Amino acid sequence: MNPFPDGYTLQSVAASACPHADARQAAAIAEACFQSARDPTQMPIDDATVAWLLDTVPAYWNLIKYQGVVIGSTLILAYSTGNWTGIPRETGHPFQAKLDRDSTGNWTSEVAKRRAG
Repeated sequence: MNPFPDGYTLQSVAASACPHADARQAAAIAEACFQSARDPTQMPIDDATVAWLLDTVPAYWNLIKYQGVVIGSTLILAYSTGNWTGIPRETGHPFQAKLDRDSTGNWTSEVAKRRAG
């Protein structure tokens, strides 16, 4: 039984018939939504990031499709709060206000590494 409305599916990039093309489409949609290319505090959404995700966590990067066409994606990762570092409020990081009260999640250090390398 598909728990999604008719025509919608959630599928890992690893299981996709065209993983790189589907992943690139998902990345283009994410860039259009988040405009990370203009924001140095965000991880870049580019071919290098797509390649890293495909090499590192393809089973956890999930494509959202409607009638077989990629319309978005999501990373579904298990984590413990102790594995994340905090986003200092004084940085003005745009995601700080969107975190749960008990969350201290941060990708900022990964962003810095990706932009530097």
